[in-house]
Amino acid sequence: MHFYEQPGPAFAEVGGRIYAALRSGDLDAGPVLELACLLEEWGRRTVAVQEVLERPTADLTVADPAG
Repeated sequence: MHFYEQPGPAFAEVGGRIYAALRSGDLDAGPVLELACLLEEWGRRTVAVQEVLERPTADLTVADPAG
């Protein structure tokens, strides 16, 4: 996917799950990692995306994606 293309329904669905989990206080690393992968595929590799992709999933805490 090129940077000028829209990420589509998968992006919106994962983003919605993360938003809902943040609001309920029940966020786990799975959807955050999935979103980071989508962003990288979309060509949006930021420092935050890179950190999520390089960090072992077991090391991610609720405070990491929320911060």
